[in-house]
Amino acid sequence: MKNIANFIRLFWGCAFLCGVIINVMLGINSPSSYNKGGEFAWPNFLQTFWADSVVSHMVIYIILFAIIELTLGLLILNKENIARLGLAGAAIFGIGLLLLGLGAERGNWTARIPNIVFEVTILFSLFFNYNRTLLQIVHPKKDLTRTSVIGS
Repeated sequence: MKNIANFIRLFWGCAFLCGVIINVMLGINSPSSYNKGGEFAWPNFLQTFWADSVVSHMVIYIILFAIIELTLGLLILNKENIARLGLAGAAIFGIGLLLLGLGAERGNWTARIPNIVFEVTILFSLFFNYNRTLLQIVHPKKDLTRTSVIGS
């Protein structure tokens, strides 16, 4: 189970880092694609907030989203309590995504299944301890081997 949780943790950590690139590129090339992101948000004040604040200051919010995603990705890919902090932050982030709805109508829960799967896998990953970072997994340290020279 721990190996599965570790895979999930690494997957979502890398997904957050990719999200930085995707959001920045979308923000530069097509900022209007975010306009309907909070159209079906719940509770209703989030709809108003999205329409009045986020849409009118999209560049600022895209930079904020990118910073949050970068921070969470780096925390998740770390180890021990730092990774858990990142996973807890990702769980809160995921709740925010569920509340926003991201353009999915309120009664349409099938459109929110990816967000629910995200939440479940992040919460599952919170129950494990991770003793290696992504870099330590990719490039493990080799044990020092000692050799003795004969005849010296």
